[in-house]
Amino acid sequence: MSSPQLKYRLDGGGVHGFSHGSACGAKRWFLLDAHLHVVDPRTAGRDRTGNPNAGWWEAIDAGPRAVAARLNAAGVDGGVLVQAVGPHGFDNSVVIDAAMSLGEGWRAMVAVDPQGPDPLVTLAQEASRGATGLRLFSVPTPAVSWLDSEVGVALVEQCGRLGLGPTVCCLP
Repeated sequence: MSSPQLKYRLDGGGVHGFSHGSACGAKRWFLLDAHLHVVDPRTAGRDRTGNPNAGWWEAIDAGPRAVAARLNAAGVDGGVLVQAVGPHGFDNSVVIDAAMSLGEGWRAMVAVDPQGPDPLVTLAQEASRGATGLRLFSVPTPAVSWLDSEVGVALVEQCGRLGLGPTVCCLP
C-alpha cells in the first residue's frame, strides 16, 4: 500500500484546498495552526516589544521540535511559524530554519525592520532563504503608524513581487 499523498497548496502565510488522499481513497483534512511562535533560548534576548507577557517562551519549551511534537500529538499536521519579534527581534533565522527543517506543511512568516537600512532588500533576502510570508508588525504601537506609510506600502508591493503573503499585526 502506498503512503498517503498530501494535496494542498500553501501560498505565503495561507492555506488553500487541503486534504489528504490515500491509496484507498479516504480523505481527511490537513490540520494547520496558522500562527505559531518558536524560540531558540540560546539566542533569545530580552523582550523588545513591551509585551506584558515578556518571557513567555521561558515557561515552556518553545523550540521548533518541541512545538511540532506537541502539535503532532494533538493531530495537527503543520503550521505557519511567525517570527517571534520579542525574543529574536528582526533576526528571522530561527523561524526560517525551523520551517525548512520541519519539512512539508511548515511555513515561515518573517518580520523586517521598517526603519532598517533597506527593508525591501531585507525582505527579498529572507524570501530567498525560504520565507513565505511577511508579518507587518507594529508593536509596541508607535506614536505614528508606519503601516500606511511609504515603506509599509512598498513592503506590501514587494510581497506581491516575491509571492509572499503579507499580514498585519496591530495591538492597542
